[in-house]
Amino acid sequence: MKDEVDGAKMVQVTTLFIEDDQMLRDVVAYIMTLNPDAKATPEEQKTQVLEGSPCEGVGGD
Repeated sequence: MKDEVDGAKMVQVTTLFIEDDQMLRDVVAYIMTLNPDAKATPEEQKTQVLEGSPCEGVGGD
């Protein structure tokens, strides 16, 4: 139940400041950089961020 309430709050908060698909992508990319794979090289980490984005393909890319 608490997860459902927290999820609903998150949706409300994000709709206040996420203005478009690019901004959503930027936020997701930033979040994914907060916990990179420590064993990966910097180039692999960058690839993981880009490929791991749940927004892949948003906006026609």
